[in-house]
Amino acid sequence: MTRLDQPNDLVDAALRDEIVLVGDLVIAAAESDDHLPQSTIDQILGVEQPRRGRLTAVASRSSRHRT
Repeated sequence: MTRLDQPNDLVDAALRDEIVLVGDLVIAAAESDDHLPQSTIDQILGVEQPRRGRLTAVASRSSRHRT
């Protein structure tokens, strides 16, 4: 049994989601031959550009990585 399998361990879902997002950015950057455009970074992070011009996070983005 691994440490994470122990029943009394705490799991920080928000931290896990942030780690996944950073991992997604690292992978995209490693696969790119040039700097990532802001639009690509926003897409990876699940940020939408509403009509008013303000950026907002999409809540469903990080939930797809949960197991």
